[in-house]
Amino acid sequence: LIRRLTAGMAVLLLDGCAKGIAFSVQSLNARSVDEPAGEGNLRGSREGFADLLRVNTSLLRRCFRNDALVIEIGQADCEMKTEYALCYCRDTANPKAVQKVRQTLQRARPQLLLDSSYFVPWLFPCKIRTFAPVRYTERPIVAAAKLREGKFVILVNGSPSALILPALFCENFECLDDYAGTAYFASFLRVLKYISFYLSIFLPGVFVCWAVYLPELLPPQLL
Repeated sequence: LIRRLTAGMAVLLLDGCAKGIAFSVQSLNARSVDEPAGEGNLRGSREGFADLLRVNTSLLRRCFRNDALVIEIGQADCEMKTEYALCYCRDTANPKAVQKVRQTLQRARPQLLLDSSYFVPWLFPCKIRTFAPVRYTERPIVAAAKLREGKFVILVNGSPSALILPALFCENFECLDDYAGTAYFASFLRVLKYISFYLSIFLPGVFVCWAVYLPELLPPQLL
């Protein structure tokens, strides 16, 4: 009861009843819903997550017209008592995975919870990891698409960044416009992205090796 009141909610108590009803009546100034700066697209919705958790859950709920979407609101065990939301689709999510993720979030003990990325050390405790199997997005439509694939989305109050798990490394090369075009054209663009990625990593090293050990193979203008 005290935690609900300190969160800005109204509580209705009845004489002779041991329980009360809490209502969300907070009126907070927050950033409006606009397009994310880091996730541009040519087609599809341009809405992005805001900073308030209830606004983000409403945007996510609007993408689903049925009861398949499940949103579980929790409170982190930290000094700030920040609220978070675990979202999944009951039709596609693995029940055992749902239970495991739920218990992990409940056992998490972050000192501060300012973003959804603060849960990653508890979700994936392995310290030696080049790429964490998670992905971040600020678009509700991207989060809704991943929910339909059986993945989980974690939202944190005060942050517009949604954590998607599990995620593959190849998903970092995907964008929203890939799903708006044909499969062949999207695959062609992804191949170009892979080629550009490997060239940007290995080509500078190859050039330095040639310039140091085999300078006669390069034109003088490039040295």
